[in-house]
Amino acid sequence: MGIVISAAFVIKDWFNFERLGTLNPSGIADTVTRKWFASQIFVADNALFTGFLIFFIIFGLKVLFRREWPAMIVVAIILCASNGDLYRSTNLALDGSVYFLVALGIVWALVRFGMLTTIVAVFVTNVLGRVASTSDPTLWFMPFAYATLILVAALAIISFWRSLGGQSLIGSEAT
Repeated sequence: MGIVISAAFVIKDWFNFERLGTLNPSGIADTVTRKWFASQIFVADNALFTGFLIFFIIFGLKVLFRREWPAMIVVAIILCASNGDLYRSTNLALDGSVYFLVALGIVWALVRFGMLTTIVAVFVTNVLGRVASTSDPTLWFMPFAYATLILVAALAIISFWRSLGGQSLIGSEAT
């Protein structure tokens, strides 16, 4: 565990998160790629912090309310209120209900499936929220959008493969 923590600090120093800015087209390809990696690691760091924060908030509210569902609803409302995109919304009712349902789904996943599921859900939600959506594949930032989509797909495929636990996907071995 100590090696993983040490490696995380080395990676954080190498990517220099304090100067992490937006991707700009005038940068050198290596620098822009390095910023893309840094932004993904920054989102993962944020997802880890958010997962623990949601866990401790829901734990405290479950003790306070002595019920699971009211605590989950309050945490979902807190997550919606802390979302900066909701304040800039032009259709507050629609966006608020969508954000509330997504936050409630993440909180429900924490209660039912555990911390790792919540951290991955927050990571995937934040990563996909940062992907630029356009129909023009020739724009300068589309390789980073494709790389992000490949990252999420690889995460899903590897997770599914590991969840099989050595079992065959189709059929079973005859013994």
